[in-house]
Amino acid sequence: MNLFYPNFEFEIRYPHILNFRDIYRELHAPFVKLTDRISIGNQNTIEERLILHFDSDNYKILSQWDRLNIRTEGDFLRLSKSNSIVETPFFDLYKKISDQSTFSNAINYIFILVAINNNFEDSNTTQRIKEEYFTEKIDNIVNKPDDIALVFDKFIDNKQINVNYGPYKGISDLQKRNILPSNPKNIPESEVGEMIIFKLIENTSDITFKKFKDACDTCNDLITNLWAK
Repeated sequence: MNLFYPNFEFEIRYPHILNFRDIYRELHAPFVKLTDRISIGNQNTIEERLILHFDSDNYKILSQWDRLNIRTEGDFLRLSKSNSIVETPFFDLYKKISDQSTFSNAINYIFILVAINNNFEDSNTTQRIKEEYFTEKIDNIVNKPDDIALVFDKFIDNKQINVNYGPYKGISDLQKRNILPSNPKNIPESEVGEMIIFKLIENTSDITFKKFKDACDTCNDLITNLWAK
């Protein structure tokens, strides 16, 4: 398989911490020395937020009064290993936030991955997917569609899995989703391929690194089953 991962996000959401603006500088101080730079958004408002930029490792952490988010690109399986950037500093920072007396509980987490498989020789991926998954009735809806997608939803207890699967038609597919990878190696040179957007949401107050690793395994199983050719 010739796989590319132009976008990855993991986000923990929690009820508003009303005094976040007053406490976040002290909470984040131990981690600032690890960064390449920082930036502050919505300054001098109740929704003030801090962004920790780790440019040399190509990721950033966004911390604000109702969520903690990490964004990166490239092989996502590296993130599930011990001492990865998700285990530390991300979960270390989350522990500091959750230990505050004004923190009530987590609401859920969201795991999002965009994956592209560029290992195809045909030039019309849309037609191939149409012939593989649809009958001739699709032409009664839109005759000879230029693009096509399949959307799958699955609910397991308090988890929801959403998968959007279809052809990859070049960087414009990423741009229209506001995905702009900083490393060209995470974008296929060819505009032929398949793409999935995998999203997992679990409503739980118990959010741990193990749960993150389990989400990585679930996503990797899907990718392997879909593209194991």
